[in-house]
Amino acid sequence: MIKFSELKSPTIGDVRFHNDRNGFCWFEKQTMSFFGSKIESSLLKGGYFITSEKNFDGTKRLYTIRKVNEDFSINTIGSFQQFTTKQLAIKYLKENITKGEDK
Repeated sequence: MIKFSELKSPTIGDVRFHNDRNGFCWFEKQTMSFFGSKIESSLLKGGYFITSEKNFDGTKRLYTIRKVNEDFSINTIGSFQQFTTKQLAIKYLKENITKGEDK
């Protein structure tokens, strides 16, 4: 089984493929629809990406930082729907998490 760190220039498409291939359901249409999830960024340095989800009553979207693990499973970084804008999530990521990471 290939590991995330073995990919030279991974994309969200690569992550989706390997997530499914390894038996995870994070990117399945039904899963994303249930949470109202949208991928809001490309794969960023360190294997991070931003998603948005509808809030509890569907009146607005909130943003979450995600990280790809070596086995292509996905973790939430910080709190689910922690950010009110995509820009705030990216700013937080750059200032607090991805400093000094290679990918």
